[in-house]
Amino acid sequence: MKNLILIMCVVLMTGAVASKAESIVFTESGEILEGEVWDMVDIFGDDTIVDMSGGSVDYISTFDSSTLNMIGGRAEMGAFDTSTINIFSGNLSGAVAWDNAEVNLFDCDYSLDLSVGGSGIANMTGGTVEYLSAGGSGIINLFAGLVTDSLNAWDSAAVNVYGYDLSKTITGGVYGYGQMSGFWLDDTAFTIDFSTAETYSHINLVPEPGTLILMGLGMMIMKRRCGVVAKKCGRSNVMRSRKRFLCVLLCLSIFFGSAGTSQAKSVYAIIKHQDSTIAAYDIQGSEIEYQTDTQLHFGSGAPY
Repeated sequence: MKNLILIMCVVLMTGAVASKAESIVFTESGEILEGEVWDMVDIFGDDTIVDMSGGSVDYISTFDSSTLNMIGGRAEMGAFDTSTINIFSGNLSGAVAWDNAEVNLFDCDYSLDLSVGGSGIANMTGGTVEYLSAGGSGIINLFAGLVTDSLNAWDSAAVNVYGYDLSKTITGGVYGYGQMSGFWLDDTAFTIDFSTAETYSHINLVPEPGTLILMGLGMMIMKRRCGVVAKKCGRSNVMRSRKRFLCVLLCLSIFFGSAGTSQAKSVYAIIKHQDSTIAAYDIQGSEIEYQTDTQLHFGSGAPY
């Protein structure tokens, strides 16, 4: 009887080990699905798109100009080179943008940290983050979301805050190094504490009606509306509507002007995430350049 129990334990342990591979490398588009468990995931290639709808990964690294779309699951991740990570849902141990990469946080259940280093860019329009960190010459653009603990910035990094009734103090807050407060574009009040004295000088408050305020508002509207329009009008009409909307938005932006525009290196704004399409635009100064229009690859594509 003891031998039988021992054999069963060995079989169960062997099965548990076999179910978790050490790592996987994507060199072409693929998926990370519910139930998958990985130690490391590396994504390479300029046209590689990986969609994560579930599963658990200890660390995901994106390289070249690849794209990771996180719609579910749990992971810690870092974007390198000129790659992009888009986060729509899930649980994060942390996300960081290095080199000239970008991390776009639209929503998440929780993230321990959102940070930038090198010349990385992070855009936050939703979700819950415990810590924000900006170093090197990185940039964090804040449009909305909840920061539960604090913000830290150093070197030549910049944190651009877009909203209204914005203010910052050099003293006070939980850590005694000051805080910033105001309202996001959706009228939600916020307060974010600084964890170091140096952070204060890295904060750029951009009050409305700045160019990127209008763009942030437009991004939120388009994010909510495009799914409905797509079903009624079809994809081609949606694209035409988006272009007309962006042209009007650009004219308004030029008319109002913005002192904060020069402070933001760029804002990578995903206008639409509905079913199978992500339309991405790069806004820099008063120029709106269509970047990419990629298809999510659910069910099409297998990792190497």
